[in-house]
Amino acid sequence: MDFYPGTDFEFANLARESQVIWLAMEGNTDKTIAQLLDITTDTVATYWKRILFRFESSSRTEVVAEFLREYYEEDLDRLEGQVTALEQKLKERDAVGQQQQLAAAQLNSLMNLLDVGVLFTNGGLSVSYVNEQLCRMAGCTLKPKELIGHDISQFINNCENRALSFDMTSEKKIRSLATSPSEKTVDRIAMTDGRTFERTLSNVMVRGSTIGHFIVYKDITSLSSENLVLQNIGKLSEAFVDRILAHYNSESNNKGHEISMTLGAVGKLIGADQAMIAEIDHKRGIFTIIHAWIRNEFEERYAVEGSIPLSFVGWFLKQATERESWTFDTVSNLPKSATTERSIFLEANIQSGVSLAFSTTEPDKRYFVQFSSQLENQFDRKIIDHLVPLPKLLASVIGKNSHSAKMNAD
Repeated sequence: MDFYPGTDFEFANLARESQVIWLAMEGNTDKTIAQLLDITTDTVATYWKRILFRFESSSRTEVVAEFLREYYEEDLDRLEGQVTALEQKLKERDAVGQQQQLAAAQLNSLMNLLDVGVLFTNGGLSVSYVNEQLCRMAGCTLKPKELIGHDISQFINNCENRALSFDMTSEKKIRSLATSPSEKTVDRIAMTDGRTFERTLSNVMVRGSTIGHFIVYKDITSLSSENLVLQNIGKLSEAFVDRILAHYNSESNNKGHEISMTLGAVGKLIGADQAMIAEIDHKRGIFTIIHAWIRNEFEERYAVEGSIPLSFVGWFLKQATERESWTFDTVSNLPKSATTERSIFLEANIQSGVSLAFSTTEPDKRYFVQFSSQLENQFDRKIIDHLVPLPKLLASVIGKNSHSAKMNAD
């Protein structure tokens, strides 16, 4: 059966009249139909009379057309219903999609109106959303849409405004916060452009599992700068007082170690890795590092270095003679005249520093204290204002030591 859509078994169970019509549609003559159905041609003719009467037609062609229409009418009605339902679902889905697009656009507009930077990531710290304000705050060279779907390192590595403190500079800090058992972590970070940001990281939890992270950066410079300055000055003043007491209570032969400990106390407070006090003796023509403090991840140690001729450190000599303070953000930016100094810095793994020069009662001598870091752009120039009391303290102690040493020599 080429035309009948069902099985042979289903065909065998059709009414004879329907079988005759289906066989006729295949082009069979009445004689062939009679042979296939194992009936006489007269019986086939009788069936045709009934069929024509039933369909009120004198044409077998009209009968076949009407028969097919009736046969498939139920299926057509069902299909039309399915098509109508599908069209309705598509319309509803389009409406929902349009509503979602509208809601997303409204949310994005709202996020871009906020004065805070917002960043969403999935559980693997791949960026799923970032607003324009955060890109502006961080000086990101990429647009928000260029960050979507990429690891958070793509955002961090393309930001020109970075954190000053070394433990906040890399993505390692954010990754450690993201894996913290705490659902919410808040910290403050000082940026290279002089501003202070408050960073809030919230873990998005579902059934005890972290499925994403919500990070908000808020510029609190205007709100906290005064308090931060007072806090920093307070902490430094406290450190100075502690060290002064330690100086005057220690044995005379331990003064040098106490000075180095002062360098360490202040150095740790401002995020330095190394610190030194250098003596410039114009009369003898030598440059001497008289006290030093060095910290790495394994140890903290104090040292006293040797002397070198002043002619080797012309840049140092010029700075300490003509200026009260100076900073350098990166060794690569030092002038050509600082060839020896650059070599010293590179050998000591120093990239940035802040220095203050001072004098004691000793003639022909000049001193400067320098704090340095293994990272570039580590020190905000404003830190110098906080370190103003330090040279006075060191000048007093060094002068007192020199006087005591001279007395003992006499």
